[in-house]
Amino acid sequence: MDAAALWRLFDIIGTIAFAVSGTLVGISRRMDIFGISVLALATAVGGGMARDLLVGLTPPMAQRMPVVLYAEVYAAASLMGAFVFCMLRESLGVEADSWLAFLLVLAIRFAAIRGNWSLYHPRPPRRNAGS
Repeated sequence: MDAAALWRLFDIIGTIAFAVSGTLVGISRRMDIFGISVLALATAVGGGMARDLLVGLTPPMAQRMPVVLYAEVYAAASLMGAFVFCMLRESLGVEADSWLAFLLVLAIRFAAIRGNWSLYHPRPPRRNAGS
């Protein structure tokens, strides 16, 4: 294995390690699955500093975690609208597709508010008293 391939391997291993680190922090902070995914991605790409900024381990932004990372269905609805827009843009045209995506996001948000929906929240593993 040449030096370039070895460094590439180290880069991939480091990225995976940071993603796992972000995932574990998200679970311990009781984020939903979307918040955990955002945190894992931000940590994998930006390292530990981005993770700490997102969970509020810094002096700025009122020491509050963004609500989109742990409660309600804000960003997930927007992502669903973006997905529909990207999938149907060619067949419907931009104007019709824009309205469809907008109405879908609006309907998801209203349904989430009315039904008190939230995304899945993985729980941290319990620690045994003896370990």
